[in-house]
Order: sequence, then structure tokens, then C-alpha cells
Amino acid sequence: LVQKMSRHNISHETIIEAPIDAVWKELIAIDDWEWNRWTKLKATEPPVEGNRGKLMASYEGDDKWQEFDFAFGPVSESSHLLTWRGSVGGGWLFS
Repeated sequence: LVQKMSRHNISHETIIEAPIDAVWKELIAIDDWEWNRWTKLKATEPPVEGNRGKLMASYEGDDKWQEFDFAFGPVSESSHLLTWRGSVGGGWLFS
């Protein structure tokens, strides 16, 4: 499967002074992302590749949310990897 990357790729990096296992515990607990004002993931199934849910996006971080379908991509506790993908109108919105 070949995917075209959007010209609107968004990337963010945060340096956290905490043990990686503590950070992973907060990241994988998608039902409690109070630390993230811009993105929330809602899913009825656990974060496992292929499981689907709704991505909630607040572009200004002001609790005004837009909702998009998504599916979890690769998830690996040993690599501390959590990914998801989604689209709008047939084009890739996020990956």
C-alpha cells in the first residue's frame, strides 16, 4: 500500500522529563487525554491496529471540536508507538 503524504503534514515534539513507561501509560490511556487541548481519540475498543474510533480536533484548543473517523495504525508497547490514520472526502487527513 502506497500512501501519498499530505502537503499539510503536522508534526509536534515535546520533551518530557519523565520515565518512558510513565509517559506511555498516559499516552495509551486515550479516554483521559486531559493533557491534550487539541486532539482527543474516542474508541469503544482498545488501541489495537485496525480498531476504529472518532478523532476529535480542536484547532484553537478552545473545546470547539470537529469529529473525524480514524483507525489505529501500528501500536507497540515495547516500542512506545501509537499511530492512527483517517481521511476526509477520500483524501488522507492525518496519518
